[in-house]
Amino acid sequence: MTITLISSQMERSMSDASRFANSAPSRPLREEEIELISSLLLETSYSGKLKDNLQSSRVIDMKDGGMGSIHFVRTEPRTLGKVLQEAQYTDADGICVSIALNADTAATYLK
Repeated sequence: MTITLISSQMERSMSDASRFANSAPSRPLREEEIELISSLLLETSYSGKLKDNLQSSRVIDMKDGGMGSIHFVRTEPRTLGKVLQEAQYTDADGICVSIALNADTAATYLK
């Protein structure tokens, strides 16, 4: 399971992505996603604030060719604020996997 950064346009409005997210079926986070995100948040100042919201968060699976990217569903337009945490690992197939946890300008999860 990966959470990957899809758009690197830091000032781009996420309105279009949010509309797409609202039209796709959403789901709760899987337990392994909650564990991964929680571990990524441990070394950030956002750990408590954002971690508490994971159980009630809704996400959509992004159309990313099977990489496992997810987008947190919100109804209001959002703008990418900052990357909260990044990590890399090599999977069982020897492929380098990049993980990025992003927040919007209101410090809520984005991707």
